[in-house]
Amino acid sequence: MQQQFLQGQRLKKRYIDTLKFINATYDPTELYARSADTPRCIQSAASNLAAFYSGSTLHPQIDGWPVNWMPYPIHSVPGPEDTLDEEGPHDLQTHRPAQRT
Repeated sequence: MQQQFLQGQRLKKRYIDTLKFINATYDPTELYARSADTPRCIQSAASNLAAFYSGSTLHPQIDGWPVNWMPYPIHSVPGPEDTLDEEGPHDLQTHRPAQRT
């Protein structure tokens, strides 16, 4: 988790702070997080996003809520249906291997 948190900080510095490619506040139209459907992978994605959007002011202001932390959606597909790790280009709309034309 530590490595993914550090990676999230590096990605934030590049894509949010330097390039201004993504807003500092989470917008579901800008980022879609996809993970393999295993607990360790989902935890890694959550750690990465926690750093990537650190400093966001969207988190609830209620007693007991972790400071500056907001849960972000991480999508997954059951292993047998997951085709993203297959070789070749993928259609990003369907997440299936692209068909040759």
